[in-house]
Amino acid sequence: MPLPEVRWPLLTGAALLVACGSSGPTTPKTVDCATASPTNLAVGGSALVNAADQGCLLLPGAGSGGAEYLYFAGLTDGSFTEQGTSEPFQLTGAAGAVAVRAARAAAARPGLSVRQGGSARTFHARLREMERAAAAERGPAPPLAAARIAAAPPVLGDKRTFNVLASGTATGNKPSDYVQVTGTVGYVGTHTAIYLDDAAPAPTYSSSDLQAIGSMFDDHLYPIDTTAFGRESDIDGNGLVLILLTDRVTKLVSCTGGSVVVGFFLPFDLSPAHVGSNAGEVFYGLVPDASCNIDVNDAKASLPPVVIHEFQHMISYNQHVLTRGGSPEQTWLNEGLSSFAEELGGRLVPDALCLNSDCLTQFSLINLDNASRYLTDPLGNYLVGPDRIPLPLEEYGAGWLFVRWLADHYATSTTIGTDLTQRLLATSRTGAANVSHATGENFSTLVSNWQLANYLDDLPSFTPASPLLQYSSWNFRQVYAALNAQDPTDFPRAFPLVPPSAPNGAYDESGTLRGGSGRHLLVDQDANAAGLSLKLTGTDGTTALPSSSAPFVGVVRIR
Repeated sequence: MPLPEVRWPLLTGAALLVACGSSGPTTPKTVDCATASPTNLAVGGSALVNAADQGCLLLPGAGSGGAEYLYFAGLTDGSFTEQGTSEPFQLTGAAGAVAVRAARAAAARPGLSVRQGGSARTFHARLREMERAAAAERGPAPPLAAARIAAAPPVLGDKRTFNVLASGTATGNKPSDYVQVTGTVGYVGTHTAIYLDDAAPAPTYSSSDLQAIGSMFDDHLYPIDTTAFGRESDIDGNGLVLILLTDRVTKLVSCTGGSVVVGFFLPFDLSPAHVGSNAGEVFYGLVPDASCNIDVNDAKASLPPVVIHEFQHMISYNQHVLTRGGSPEQTWLNEGLSSFAEELGGRLVPDALCLNSDCLTQFSLINLDNASRYLTDPLGNYLVGPDRIPLPLEEYGAGWLFVRWLADHYATSTTIGTDLTQRLLATSRTGAANVSHATGENFSTLVSNWQLANYLDDLPSFTPASPLLQYSSWNFRQVYAALNAQDPTDFPRAFPLVPPSAPNGAYDESGTLRGGSGRHLLVDQDANAAGLSLKLTGTDGTTALPSSSAPFVGVVRIR
């Protein structure tokens, strides 16, 4: 399923016409439309309003041609907590007798990748917990000098025994959490050595398969990730990332419900004193496994995207924790960056090396699927969600879209935005504070503009005054229309984000806003229609949403 051609040239970022800070009163205000000033916008113009200060948006009367606006109301607090940020809300229009409800999210669709099953995602999310545990063990100071253990690079035919997690529920904190796997070196290159499990079920990878996997990592995946994110650690001093290919990977969650782990990086391997640590940079990948219905071609197609994804996690842990003595990156942003790494692989690996000579589909179709799930129901999902397991597919999609949009507008390089991603990793900052520092922009403004762009990207017959209101790297309307035509089961809409309408402002909805997300609304005004108001409050209909949640409203005039 080749993707349609996408645009790549970057545009320069520009500020919106009106932007307010996210600070607000500690006591919620009463929302009074009588005190609000009209928001007058030319076609293509936009404005942001801090809804904790003023939850009422007034739009002027329409002229003889009518008018149309995109309205967005959401929470822009970037706090990453166990509970997450959410607020009950009520949104009413001036003619609020007409109740309008958005269509709910489409029913769950079959996964497009062996990584997507619930058990596999639960395991993957628990690895982020292990990162925090491993970082806490190390203490505040960068420990590289003490941790380095000299090790000679392996040679072809060498054997080594590795400790591998015994199950997807193992904590990695006691010897019984591991099983021993003996592997033989089948490839040694510039940046990696590949071990194949001596007990791997037949048929397995051939010598030429291992050569192809190793060469792709050495020649493409390694330079892509290290250019975009920085260098990995080398605590064992061998100058290599070891890759162990074993069926213990697929057996972590026993292929339950079609859920398969394809590969992972275990942070405890970078803590040599930790029980079961392999004391070096190790990536664990799957082998063909008939018991999980994974043949050689399936395995070879699945490995490159997950390797480039997990290698970002390994680099991130080194940059944040080992090099700077900080905390691991927050899960939502960490996964967004790893999903971005997959996209880079799809764009930069030569097509001749990929399935059906189409790297963008092989590496990034999973991102487009996850993003489609998110855009189908942004009100019901988070960008910055609770610190919980597993991370929903929708949040993988939101994270990728947000990082992709940031790279489009806040990178200064002329290549692919990797100077921004480097800044996001070469720091001890994490989460929203990291994003704001790397971009020089308030997180509330970033989130609000991004959410507007999620609908406005390549909207027909519309040219925004600010390039921030689109993506420069993708034409998402073209891409999703093509995917819908090719596969309407997995992509049921020609464009996944379909906001409800508020004709002449008539709207009435109660629900819950979630961190980094919210409600998109199309406001249509008839010719010569009177002005209208849109009022965002708590469920009592009068009290403004609390400033601690950073509620923001964005509006763009479409026509």
